[in-house]
Amino acid sequence: ARALPGVELRRDEIVGYDDGSRYDHVVITSVLHEVPDPRGLMAACARSVRTGGLVHVSAPNPHSLHRLLAVRMGLIDELGELSATSRDLGHVGHVDRAGIEELGRSVGLEAVDHHPIMFKPFPNADLARLEPDLIRALAEVAEVFPDHGAMNLVVLRRVG
Repeated sequence: ARALPGVELRRDEIVGYDDGSRYDHVVITSVLHEVPDPRGLMAACARSVRTGGLVHVSAPNPHSLHRLLAVRMGLIDELGELSATSRDLGHVGHVDRAGIEELGRSVGLEAVDHHPIMFKPFPNADLARLEPDLIRALAEVAEVFPDHGAMNLVVLRRVG
């Protein structure tokens, strides 16, 4: 993004931040599940994007294949449960696609697109041992099973 004409890349704390600028795009990736007030974070994004602008939100999917397998294997009791690893990483909860879309609606954003990211049947450590062609195929297969990708990418547009 730094090399694209007309693109300003800003990395900053968004909650409580408002310099009066309104951006075409705001991207929050893999943080919605780490904040105690996801609605506050989404509201800050809505304030920071111009009317018609887009907020791109990615978050781990509690309905992912690897979480479904973890329930079946007895590693977690339910899909929404935080695993020990998640707690160690500071996660405070899970937000699924519908939850992201509802958070968006509550602050004046409408969902306009969704993409699953990676069909992940194994923990990250095991994925690291797979052949690149298999990794690529797992990424592509996520589009076939959109509700079970490892992460959700939801694009929301600011209305009014």
